[in-house]
Amino acid sequence: MKKRNRKFTNNKGFSLMEILLVIALLSVVVTLLARNIFPQFSKGKIQAARIQMKQIEGDLDRYRLDCNRYPTTAQGLKALTEEPAIAPLCPNYDPAGYISAKSQSVALKDPWGYEFKYTCEDGINYEITSLGQDNKPGGDGENADFSSNDEG
Repeated sequence: MKKRNRKFTNNKGFSLMEILLVIALLSVVVTLLARNIFPQFSKGKIQAARIQMKQIEGDLDRYRLDCNRYPTTAQGLKALTEEPAIAPLCPNYDPAGYISAKSQSVALKDPWGYEFKYTCEDGINYEITSLGQDNKPGGDGENADFSSNDEG
């Protein structure tokens, strides 16, 4: 008589209950992480906008050295990339502009992709403003407005 060599194999898989339990636990972990991580992204964008404002302020100071005044509201921040065509004109305008060509497309936009607002009526006092994620006046959190004149 022949002996059969039977191998014992475990053909059991995971039960539906075990799979659902793992999915539920992963959902809880992802939710907890999201609550802690996403606010940090908001803070990071606001901080990045403040850094960009500081860089633009430096570019505006270089403009003022050559032109003896800051660009007017009508000239706007575009005066940093191309010579203004409306008065008051700048006799010593740097032909290369005041923002590097590589960063012109992003330098004048906040982290949400909207152009910074710029006002300067007297050629001396200016303000650079971001309206936040919603690009509308007012709001709080990531939608809050902030400017170069704010503290902090």
